Amino acid sequence: MHGVTTMQRREYLTRAAGLGALAVCGTTGAAAASTVAPGTNVLTIEDGTGDNNGDGNLRLPENSNFYETAWDVDVFTLSQDDSRVYFQLEMAGEIQSAFGLDVDYFHEFHQFYIRDPDAGDDVPSSSQGFEGLNANFTDPYHYVLLANGEGYSAIQNPNGEEITTDVTVDVQGDTFVIDAPRSAIGGDITDTEVAILECPYDGTETEAGFLRDITENGDEYDFTGGSSGSPRVIDMVEGEGQDQTEILDDSGFGTVEIPYIDVDTESSNGGGDDGGGDDGGGGEGPTLPGQANPARDPDGDGKYEDVNGDGQTDLFDALDYYNNGDSDAVQNNVDAFDFDGDGDAGDLFDALELWNRIS
Repeated sequence: MHGVTTMQRREYLTRAAGLGALAVCGTTGAAAASTVAPGTNVLTIEDGTGDNNGDGNLRLPENSNFYETAWDVDVFTLSQDDSRVYFQLEMAGEIQSAFGLDVDYFHEFHQFYIRDPDAGDDVPSSSQGFEGLNANFTDPYHYVLLANGEGYSAIQNPNGEEITTDVTVDVQGDTFVIDAPRSAIGGDITDTEVAILECPYDGTETEAGFLRDITENGDEYDFTGGSSGSPRVIDMVEGEGQDQTEILDDSGFGTVEIPYIDVDTESSNGGGDDGGGDDGGGGEGPTLPGQANPARDPDGDGKYEDVNGDGQTDLFDALDYYNNGDSDAVQNNVDAFDFDGDGDAGDLFDALELWNRIS
């Protein structure tokens, strides 16, 4: 256990009990934290809530199996480690199933279109969206990650051929974490452009692409306020200068074209961090005593929640933080380690707030 002595193990267990009990009792008054995807943060975008209405005119289906915050992305985070890439979607509310199905979620059909500007001519590409999307893209994409609540998850090429089914969807509270092999999308995600779409899943085979109908005045299971030609995109993550309502407006001629988010450019513009530096913006910080790796800011919020730098945020980070709260690494970087926001760092209440955030 991190190479600690017997005495240190006893201290860990004692402090673990204290931290756990106080966190459960709500001593710090902190809200439950969102999931933090593993790996190094590449990009974080605050998309905001209340825009799960396509071009602004769509109305959610009226049947009671639908709920107000479905499809509504609040914060999108992109990260990667040596072998996998992680797409994290913090939604506007608790993720729910529907229709009495024994599944973690149902309504969202995640469709992530990935363009590799450096892809060779031998890599299939297309600007046409998948069946039923009713949308194209401003430039050709090379990979699309698909995941729906009835168990299908894969990366395909634009021809519909599966590259891999090694795609995992983890649902925790209000957050999806979807991960896949980096090798299936050409390697480094920072070299790509992405379009992150939340589409309306319909498990009925009669629906094009398993996407739910959008009509002008349909039944209680349809989106209304649109037409059969409307893009079947309920929410999308917007990059800098992008406007969802304008992008998805199909009142003009032809099929709408969806732009990408350039991961590297968006990160450089403040939408995230490229994983470098020690400024707390998604990169590396100081190394705490006894640790092999520098502390990391996995969600790009300016705080080093991954205190021991092992690529995970768990109880050991709170314990390592508490054990080293008076170290120069913490005291010389107060802003990055002041988890309870009281202007200092390294005390029990900071450790408790850290534990609340990551538990």
